[in-house]
Amino acid sequence: MVRILLVIAVGITACAGPIPRDGEVPAGYSNIWEDGRELIVISAPSVNDPYYADDFEAILDFDIRFAAAVLGRDNIVVLADRETMPRLEGKLPGDILLRASVPDIWIRDFAPVSPNRSVRFSYRPRYLKPADARFIQTGFDLFARRRGLQFATAALVLDGGNLVDNGEGRAVVTSRILEDNPGLTPGEAAAVLKSALGLSQLAIIPEEKGDATGHADGMVAWASADTLLLNRYDEPFRSMVLAALEEGFPGVGVIEVEANFSPEVRDGFASACGLNVNAVTTERFIYVPVFDHPADREFLKTLRRHTDREVVPINAESVCSLGGSVRCLSWQVSGENARRLIEAARK
Repeated sequence: MVRILLVIAVGITACAGPIPRDGEVPAGYSNIWEDGRELIVISAPSVNDPYYADDFEAILDFDIRFAAAVLGRDNIVVLADRETMPRLEGKLPGDILLRASVPDIWIRDFAPVSPNRSVRFSYRPRYLKPADARFIQTGFDLFARRRGLQFATAALVLDGGNLVDNGEGRAVVTSRILEDNPGLTPGEAAAVLKSALGLSQLAIIPEEKGDATGHADGMVAWASADTLLLNRYDEPFRSMVLAALEEGFPGVGVIEVEANFSPEVRDGFASACGLNVNAVTTERFIYVPVFDHPADREFLKTLRRHTDREVVPINAESVCSLGGSVRCLSWQVSGENARRLIEAARK
């Protein structure tokens, strides 16, 4: 049985301010607490982290571009440690910058998933040494406690990048969840996830060969509550994925899109360059990674045809070779947790 624990925090009140337009720093607050806005959180790399030293400037430039694209649409907070923060100051509004020592940039994976029902799963990916995974999760939990964040925890091993939900009761994971939780049958794993996240339907699709992470968010993206975009794969893998989606989501439309797959592998991680599906979907917007490739235009055209949200392209060429992009490098937060982080950044 999976235990669900709830940590309660005391609420605070956030203020409102004008929406910034055309990149201007507003006279009031950049983030606005109102219906229809979701908070996106980015964790900047530390200038002291040797692993990201060669890519530090490229990642930071991407974080700035991403944050600038979100400003005026949804809410955005960028986390950075004391030594890194001066590299962001003056390039982004000061009231969206929050000093924090979050241990890694891939915050999607170790932070709580599904903003509508915030649940933090156990972060024990096989592609990391156990000690490194514990360090990252412990560091995030310390940050969350300091900020008084509230979320449930489930003793099920699952990276956030391996859960792609539509916010309305449907979610996709890959079969990596069964490998990471060998004591569970597919039916038991589905039951645990449905209970923890309030899901009505779940599809467990085969994981992509050669992907060390086994994440679903490099394979699929929701265009709407009942329309899923799927990378076009070669047979027989294509038919296996389509069959799993049909079993999990009878009646849901699956639209296959061309992906400009990159053969590059770096430190054991397959490149995310060309994977437009690694997108962040909020109530009113879809933030899509693009790579200055002709396939981008066709993907954006297809997506816009199947969604009523505004589609916002974000160039991810500078980070995709690391193995992720827009979705992998962000965390979506709503409710009181969002209010707390917005208020903390304003201080």
